[in-house]
Amino acid sequence: MRDVARRFQRADKTTHVDLVGTDKVKASTDVKHLALPCHWTQRAQVAEDVVRCYGRNGKGRCLVFTETKNDANELSGQLAD
Repeated sequence: MRDVARRFQRADKTTHVDLVGTDKVKASTDVKHLALPCHWTQRAQVAEDVVRCYGRNGKGRCLVFTETKNDANELSGQLAD
């Protein structure tokens, strides 16, 4: 990351912030990481169920990652409001 900062930022404006330090655990203990493999025809329903369970109704936040932007656009169009 420092190399990227050096390439694209002015030296006098660059600040490195290390939020993890030397800790072996890089993610918050409150974060749940789920990988739910499913057939592509079922992904909208699976994503909707996960968001319903862990998202707004579950009083938490939910991030859904897709492989491409096009996949994200398709999935967002298939999800209910």
